Amino acid sequence: MISARQVGGDFFNYFLIDDEHLGLVIGDVSGKGTPSALFMAVTHMHVETVAFRSAAPAACMKEVNRIFVTDKATFMYATCFYGILHTPTGELMYCCAGHNPPYRISTEGEVTALECEGGLPLGSFPGEYTSGSVRLAPGESLYLSTDGVSEANNAALEEFGDESLMAVLKGAAGLSPRALIDEVNGQLKAFCAGAPQSDDITMVAVRVGK
Repeated sequence: MISARQVGGDFFNYFLIDDEHLGLVIGDVSGKGTPSALFMAVTHMHVETVAFRSAAPAACMKEVNRIFVTDKATFMYATCFYGILHTPTGELMYCCAGHNPPYRISTEGEVTALECEGGLPLGSFPGEYTSGSVRLAPGESLYLSTDGVSEANNAALEEFGDESLMAVLKGAAGLSPRALIDEVNGQLKAFCAGAPQSDDITMVAVRVGK
């Protein structure tokens, strides 16, 4: 995670729900600066708290959204992706709350975006959320990011873009999660070539063991 300012509005985490289930969460709060950072901290806290009480990602997102909408303490909102990976089988249950979809990377280098239907950003309006599922094969990886990656600009104000990101991920197939993140970050820095960072950049990667 690389903040565009001294404090950022992106958040991520991964945590064991039990011995066989790994929670994965990433999110992006609207706005910039200290207010976003404060809302980020509250969102992060609510997601993790509810995650340990609710088995389904859609139920978790619905409850967190209900808390924010009921409180009506701010006009800010957060996009979020929350998934639960069953580590023995590679089965991933997930829900998107207005967040850009993660990418699945096969061992052969095929890169596909997960299907993320509907789902309002957290704290915007009351709404329903839908869980999706996919089974990751041994050796396959999942890459999650905020839009600060694909929307990063160079000095000519050109965006890095989803196609460039997918090309980097294709070439990084088979790498460890740490090496995959380093490769994307290196390519992103080369593209931006020192241009000012306009948004927070956050990435998470996980790979199913063989």
